[in-house]
Amino acid sequence: MLFTYSSIYHECIWREVHKFAHQYLSYIIKEVSVHNSSVTCTMPSVSPLPVEVVDLFCGIGGLSYGLSLAGLDVVSGYDLDKTCAYAYESNTGAKFFYQDIAKLEADEVLRQYSAEGIRILAGCAPCQPFSSYAFKNKEKDASKYDLLYEFGRIIKEVKPHIVTMENVPQIAAFREKDVLGDFVNLLEAQGYRVSVSVVYCPDYGIPQTRKRLVLLASRFGDIALLPPTNKPEDYVTTADVIGKLHWMGKWSLWTSRAK
Repeated sequence: MLFTYSSIYHECIWREVHKFAHQYLSYIIKEVSVHNSSVTCTMPSVSPLPVEVVDLFCGIGGLSYGLSLAGLDVVSGYDLDKTCAYAYESNTGAKFFYQDIAKLEADEVLRQYSAEGIRILAGCAPCQPFSSYAFKNKEKDASKYDLLYEFGRIIKEVKPHIVTMENVPQIAAFREKDVLGDFVNLLEAQGYRVSVSVVYCPDYGIPQTRKRLVLLASRFGDIALLPPTNKPEDYVTTADVIGKLHWMGKWSLWTSRAK
């Protein structure tokens, strides 16, 4: 997930942020020029607005860390597993909140953002209910697959500028409810433009032969993932990524813990 979000989302999210910033600044410059012709205004090349991310279902912070690498300001993460706190805060520098998303209030999320910033809300709800393994089981845990509806509730109340969600492709064929369809409908009803893509990870330089469903939604206008960055002959392998790491030896970890 770390590689997925840092490589795929970097340009497309910043493209939406810059588009909004350009429109916002153009309006300000026009107003200043109309009321004071002696003032000369120029368009800056970067957004003056803070771009802040809150990560729901954050876990130990793979998504948050990837978004940080992409240049976004991750301010906090929420998860029901309190054992994730140390790893999350150590790796991201953001604040971890031990919280059940089903009980999370919108006001608390809103307090994480600055007043004038661009708000990004990420929410990768647990994928286990929609996985290939889960499809074989007849009994489903509604408390798990309904979490995407809780994410939708928070989006409706917080009204972030950009929303992102990632899950397994099987969520689109979930039989208990049209979970993905209901989520997309909610976003569109709130004025978002929505993009849903099934991504083959090696196409984006990720050394994992699996597919993921990636959703992006924007209140600024159309939004879409970048086209694939890697061809089959350029696919990254696990050896390419970690092959140069120092081999610690069979008993190194055990020895260090024993001491």
